[in-house]
Amino acid sequence: SEAQVLAFDAVTGRRVGRVSLAAGSPIAGRFNPIDMPNGVAFDAAGNLIVTDIPNSNPVSDHPHDAPVTPAVYRLPYADLDGLAADEPGSADRVQRIVMPTTMPNGVACSPVDGSCWLVTCCPHCAFGGAVFRLTDVDWERGTLPAPTHVDLGMLDGIGVTRRGTVLVSTPLTGDIHAFSADGRHQLLDVSGETPVAMPADINVVYPPFLGGEPA
Repeated sequence: SEAQVLAFDAVTGRRVGRVSLAAGSPIAGRFNPIDMPNGVAFDAAGNLIVTDIPNSNPVSDHPHDAPVTPAVYRLPYADLDGLAADEPGSADRVQRIVMPTTMPNGVACSPVDGSCWLVTCCPHCAFGGAVFRLTDVDWERGTLPAPTHVDLGMLDGIGVTRRGTVLVSTPLTGDIHAFSADGRHQLLDVSGETPVAMPADINVVYPPFLGGEPA
């Protein structure tokens, strides 16, 4: 199937657009076809963030043998219509940060400062399972900063609350880590137990019935 990002009307469920990431797309023409888009998020400016965890190699799961370079991409809000229409040149301002020694998985954007947070998911991760925070400076440089947290194991989902707490899931252990803005590291549990057996993706929302508090 074609690698792409699909947009749907949240009320009707009607598909309203798509951005192709496959061979022949503007993004593939500038960089390479995205092999396995596994994380997606919008930042405060409306830019679309996509992580590529290229797992389709049938020979090895090692990042160095992946069909394309593991990377995270930022698609500018102003160019999304052009990218959806496959217009030539629409990917000229797309930014990429490669992650050659690990594979990016979940991604989320902070409502506090607009920074982009992502996790790695690979048994061969050079950091033993890491969390990264990307700022505009990192995107402009196109380089991966040092991780904020390491040695957490195989990670999957990530979310950020409005107070800046970063939530990270580790499916194999069943843990959900919480890293508060003031530097505390805690494990989320309910009555002393992990909330679910295999936590994967995380989405932080703010339902009205909770008075704007995150869920």
